[in-house]
Formats: sequence, C-alpha cells, structure tokens
Amino acid sequence: MAVAETELAGGAVEPARGLLPWPVAAAAVLGVLALMLGLGLWANQSLRPSVGVTPAAQLLRTATTGPATGGAPVASTAAPAPTLAAAAASSATLLPTTGPPVAAASPVAMATQVSAPAPPAAVPPAPSPAAPPPAPAVAASPATTAPSPRPTVDPVLVAEVGKAYERYWDVRAEALYNLDTSHLGEVSDGDGRQVIEQAIEKLRADGHAVDTRVEHRYRVISVSPDHAEVADQYADKSIYVDPISHEPLDSDTSQNIETAANSRAKELYEMQKIEDTWKVVKGFASD
Repeated sequence: MAVAETELAGGAVEPARGLLPWPVAAAAVLGVLALMLGLGLWANQSLRPSVGVTPAAQLLRTATTGPATGGAPVASTAAPAPTLAAAAASSATLLPTTGPPVAAASPVAMATQVSAPAPPAAVPPAPSPAAPPPAPAVAASPATTAPSPRPTVDPVLVAEVGKAYERYWDVRAEALYNLDTSHLGEVSDGDGRQVIEQAIEKLRADGHAVDTRVEHRYRVISVSPDHAEVADQYADKSIYVDPISHEPLDSDTSQNIETAANSRAKELYEMQKIEDTWKVVKGFASD
C-alpha cells in the first residue's frame, strides 16, 4: 500500500500525517475478512433449516396410522421414506459451495425431489378351485332280502340232454327217410311224437320221402333232473326223394327245398325224462 510523503526543506522527507502504516492496514483488512467469514458460517448454521434423517420405522408408523395431530390418515400408497443415501445427497446439496462466502446472503436450501416409485400392479387373487358337489344323500332303505343266485346248470345233465336231443334227430331223420314210425316212441312222446307221425302220413299220401340234411346249432338253456329245454337254430337243406329208390325227385322240387333252406330255423324243444329216458314232448317255432 503506497504511503504519501512530504518533502521538507533541506531535502528531508516526512511521512504524511493521518495515514496508517501499511502493516497495520493489511492486518485490519484481514480482520475484516475473517469477521465476514465467521458471520457467513454463523448465518449458514443458524438460519438454514436443519436436515436430519427420519428413521424408516417412524415414517412407516406415520404412513399407516396418520399424523398425531388428528389430521386425515395418510394413504397406504404414500411414497416410501427416503433412504440414508438420499438423505446424504440432500445434505450435500444444502452445503455451501467452496469459495469466499457472500456477505449478508443466506444460503438457499435446494431440496432434492425424490420421485415416488409407481405402486405395484394389483394381482387378482387366484380363483379357488370349485368345490365338488356334495354327494346326494341316500335314504336308508329297509332291509331287503338279497336275490338268490341263479342255479348253475349241472354239466352232467347237460351232456345227457344233448346226447338225447341228437339221437332224437337221428331217429326222426330215419323215420322220414323210410316213412317208418315204429321207432319214434323211443325218442319222443306226446305232441312231439304226433307231429312227426302226421308228417309221415302226409308224405306217404304224396308219394314222397325226405332226405334230412340239417346243420344244428343248439344249446341247453335249462335243465332239471326230469325236465329240460333246448334251443336250436339250424339250417335245413333237406330234399324230397322217392320213397322206394330214394332217388331225388324232379329238380324243381329239390330246388325249392334248397331255396327254402337258405334261412335258419329257430325252434325250441321241450324234453322230459320218462322211464330214465330223455324224450322230446313238444317242439315249436321260436322268435
């Protein structure tokens, strides 16, 4: 700092009065600067609002229960409390920048706005599986007698009836071939015998005999010690023959019988055990 000087007579120089020496002036300037710096720091600490870290648990209680002053409760979708990292970032923003402070100017708090994250999308609850319909209540029925099982067919009787039925057809075929009724009583009785005897009488009157050609498909459907039923579905290919020579008659007659035999006959025969012998007592067409 320059100091004004006055030149005296005789060449001597006298310092100008009223001015401080430069060391004193420099010290005064530094003191003023230090005072201003201290005032700026004091204003920064005293005038700016204090920023602290609110515990997350306290914010959670505030969000769920509402403010203690009785105001409206805060919705559950409020923004989450700032984390420690966000609070540190806000504190850093509030600190003054480096460099000489500006006198009589208070630092302005620049709050950093933290955007609240979007609430998670509501997930619809999974539909509960439909409960199965309750089983219908079954009323208790009074005790009933269980049906008795059907009696089983005795295989020994079935074999006896089957052999007697086949012998019936052998004797019947021989009687129709020879026009002889003398052996019909051995295998038939009652209506079963009379039907064959009447057929033989008609054949004699017409001058015909029958060469029986039958393919059987029979089964014993019921049997007891003295009664049985046989169902037969057979193909009848019998032809008329001469009663003496047993030669087939004219082709037209034979052809008619062959044509009629293309379909199967369905007949039911009743058999009865008479004097230890199974005999056909009735025969009729079956549906």
